[in-house]
Amino acid sequence: MTPITEQRVGFGLTRVSDYDPIDNSLALGIHGALAGAPDMFAVMRMLHNVEAGASGDELAVLPRRLVELATIGGARTAGLSDRIGSIERGKAADLILVNTDAVNMGPMNDDPSALLVYSASPGNVEAVMVGGRWRKRADALTELDPHRLADAAAASLNAVTGRAQQSRQRPQQ
Repeated sequence: MTPITEQRVGFGLTRVSDYDPIDNSLALGIHGALAGAPDMFAVMRMLHNVEAGASGDELAVLPRRLVELATIGGARTAGLSDRIGSIERGKAADLILVNTDAVNMGPMNDDPSALLVYSASPGNVEAVMVGGRWRKRADALTELDPHRLADAAAASLNAVTGRAQQSRQRPQQ
């Protein structure tokens, strides 16, 4: 399910209750080109709000279920749940560390998944580990230069746009 994208392109409201509750292929995702900012916290929040609003029940889908759909659900759907998606011995060390002391996070309650769904944003992510290697630590990328990455993305977009314009200018046969 990619609820932000589905609403943006007019496919309607994405509701968890429209799917089989025991369907192990259910997951949350982001279609970056259409959804804008890659923010899985916003995806979880939107899915919760749509489900709660449509059903009239704030507890129609619990935060822990949404975190599950965003983590192990994605791994299962991709056929990778034996290697990623949960914190278990023998799996890749893919982790995000979220600053729960930030003002927007409020006080910690009994269910930390509620903070992730209702309050967290990408700005709260202090560290990211992928495959046991730090990719972000102390709020800074460790292996990527964001300016160089943005320049490479702009160059790629310009190249694609240029090729598209050239193909439009060629006479049809």
